[in-house]
Amino acid sequence: MSISRALTFSDSVRFETVGVVIFDDLLSEGIESFRLELRDGNGELTTSSLVEIVDDEKLEISFTNETVTVSEGDGFFYLAIVKSGVTTSDITVNLNITDGSARGGVDYGFFPTAVFPAVTLILADETSVRFLIPIRNDDIIEITETFNVALIIQNNDGTIVAGDVTRTMVLIEDDDKVRVLLEGGGVEVDEGGSDAERTVQFTVTRDGNVTLNRDILVSLSTSDGSATGSYVMSH
Repeated sequence: MSISRALTFSDSVRFETVGVVIFDDLLSEGIESFRLELRDGNGELTTSSLVEIVDDEKLEISFTNETVTVSEGDGFFYLAIVKSGVTTSDITVNLNITDGSARGGVDYGFFPTAVFPAVTLILADETSVRFLIPIRNDDIIEITETFNVALIIQNNDGTIVAGDVTRTMVLIEDDDKVRVLLEGGGVEVDEGGSDAERTVQFTVTRDGNVTLNRDILVSLSTSDGSATGSYVMSH
């Protein structure tokens, strides 16, 4: 859209002042510009002046939480990214995903490699978007593992800025459990027998369907019935 205005100069008029009003809107638009052109009575361009409008709205991009906890049995989770501000165009958001104790391609990410497009799009009419990250479910007994996700803000005009939360730590909780079984007992023991005859054998076994990458500790204890203090535990 262009606007025009004609000026009339009489012999006594040497100059005229022309004002151009800039509208203040609520859109995050970046730097905009227009040009004011001066033409003579024959329509020939004599001079022009460029005007740049600096936007005063800021578009903030942020995560919703500084930490996110998921179970490895979930298979995947959605990382929420929010946008505050109004824009007329879509926004591309880049994510930098780095290992902590969790390893990409082993504990999270698409398989067999963790290299996947860490880019998502927030449409102009959206205020948030969810980014899907797969989680691998294994059969290994592990401690809680972590990896990190950071927002990358890439714009030259400063209209898109980082919000309050630009880094999120993801905690993957192990869902594998070790089942420990106790077998033995259920016999009568003659306290007057030999040492071997007075020893009751029990067997402690663990479930073999999971892999251990660390030692596990189990404890045994006795509770008195009618017998009190008349036995000891040996190993």
